[in-house]
Amino acid sequence: MVTWSHIHDIIADTPDEKIMPFTFDGEYLSLNAVSHKREIRIYNNTGQIVFHSTAPAESNYVQNLSSFVTGFYILSINSKSYKLYIK
Repeated sequence: MVTWSHIHDIIADTPDEKIMPFTFDGEYLSLNAVSHKREIRIYNNTGQIVFHSTAPAESNYVQNLSSFVTGFYILSINSKSYKLYIK
């Protein structure tokens, strides 16, 4: 089971980004195509970067996160951060 909550208010950066800039089903992180590239970082509970990638502009992005161990993580997409809990 996966739950999340925002750290910052969820505000779309551009008109083509809807309320939530990503979906996470407990295994796959998915970002819809938008007009700009996105820097994705995931930090563990001690603040270390455990994942870093760039999602290109104009294409969907999917990343398998099933190898992550149970715990809290911070997902950072450009300048916005979200709390993830992976069970």
